[in-house]
Amino acid sequence: MKNLILKFGVLALCAAIMASCVACGENTSNEQMQNGNRIKISDDGYLVIDDIKTDFRIQDGKSAYDIYLEENPEYSGDEVQWMNDLSSGKLATKKEYSLISYGRNLSATVQTGTVNFTDSEVELKNAVLALNEPIVLPVGKSSEWKICFKGTYMPGGAGGGQILTSYAGGLNGRVYLGANSGNKVLFLGVCVEGQYANYCWDVEPEILSTNHEYEVIFRDGEYLLTIDGGEEKHFTSINISQANITPISDSKIASVELTTKIRAVSGQDFIKMTHIGAESHKCTNNFEYYHVTTSSIYNYKELPTHPLNDKIIFYLGSSVTRGHGGDTDGTSFAEITANLTGNSYCKEAVSGTTLAYRTSEAVGSESYVTRMDNFDFTKNPDVLVVQLSTNDFSQNVPLGTVSISTSPEAFDKTTVTGAIEYIIAKVHEASPNTKVVLYTCPLTPGWGKYTEYGRYIQTTVAELSVKWGNMLQVLDLYNAQYTKITAYMQSDGLHPTKMGYVQLFVPNFISLLTDVF
Repeated sequence: MKNLILKFGVLALCAAIMASCVACGENTSNEQMQNGNRIKISDDGYLVIDDIKTDFRIQDGKSAYDIYLEENPEYSGDEVQWMNDLSSGKLATKKEYSLISYGRNLSATVQTGTVNFTDSEVELKNAVLALNEPIVLPVGKSSEWKICFKGTYMPGGAGGGQILTSYAGGLNGRVYLGANSGNKVLFLGVCVEGQYANYCWDVEPEILSTNHEYEVIFRDGEYLLTIDGGEEKHFTSINISQANITPISDSKIASVELTTKIRAVSGQDFIKMTHIGAESHKCTNNFEYYHVTTSSIYNYKELPTHPLNDKIIFYLGSSVTRGHGGDTDGTSFAEITANLTGNSYCKEAVSGTTLAYRTSEAVGSESYVTRMDNFDFTKNPDVLVVQLSTNDFSQNVPLGTVSISTSPEAFDKTTVTGAIEYIIAKVHEASPNTKVVLYTCPLTPGWGKYTEYGRYIQTTVAELSVKWGNMLQVLDLYNAQYTKITAYMQSDGLHPTKMGYVQLFVPNFISLLTDVF
């Protein structure tokens, strides 16, 4: 077993280490170079990188890569990615970052403001610092990490700032750790197009303005906080742009929401923190120490761009798809998603229109089934997003029933169900690889047809999902579990605000499409 031939090429090193290689009888060294690292197999079958013996062993005819996948099913990289991650240390069981150490060490470069050192602490004044090494915080199901810092978060009751951020400039897609003494909270948050959603733990101002030790923890999918080693705190509220404070009744659901938003803006299963402070939220803090410990740096394949970056998305709908009034007139989640991910899109949205064709009214020419002809399906879009229009229900359009046919000519386009099936069938006919996403609208119970709309989703939409299988995906925001926030909806209980599009529609939509693709 001593003379193993290590081969490199399309497959990574460990995929080539097979028991059959031993029988070739060649007397060659078992050491090779890979990406500047010396790689070999120890006498007892373990992988050795630069004379450091790893925990990865060849056994039972399986490569180390196969064994790693069995033990880490969330990892999605291929053998080449895995080998690169392994040799660079990214698959270590633990990673530690020391940002500030007792006034003597600062692992960051000052970009803005001033930094003073004393015998015991580092004082930041209106500062933004670029970390020498980005901090990778994985948010997978089995990931764990802990952000530990001790000091005075808001000296004199002022200052504070965002003390860890995914980038210092811009307000579209930033993830951050911060505090607000006026609202008496420490929080993790996400900002998209200038709209902030802060997931908060209650912390009294007198705590923030005096010296204490904090630990922000991610474990079992939930975000927790301890102060001075005390009881673990769960999220208590969501703070929308420093207003619209909404109590949280279920911290685990709120944690899932936050993770969904982090994945939506990053396009990855991790947060990459790059700065202390941000241009919009500079730091004034005194730190004795500040360090971070994580589980494996990541157990997934790092993507060069957002997974939706190269996708083409068509949108077909009425006012909710268009963006109705208020601060959203003409702008909806279609534009916000494109700005965040870089995807291409085309939108056909006319307020007041219905899915079904209205033969007896002038608006018939503006129904969904008519306007879908305005799309150029020769572009082979990846997905057509269709709104389950509330107008059909408020205008008492016949609902219809699910047909046994799949032919466009067989459907009654004057009914809601017939119109939906016609659209699916026509899309499949024009562009077979295009998926159809039917989304339902989040509504408040005060809307007149709230019950009828919900019953249709529960019955007919469920039947359509079964019938059309992979050709139809449903984004059900009507029944989605999320923290109900008044800032998400306009006063009519029907149309989203910009905050609703940013913090409710976009994360859930990106999450669905990422799974589809």
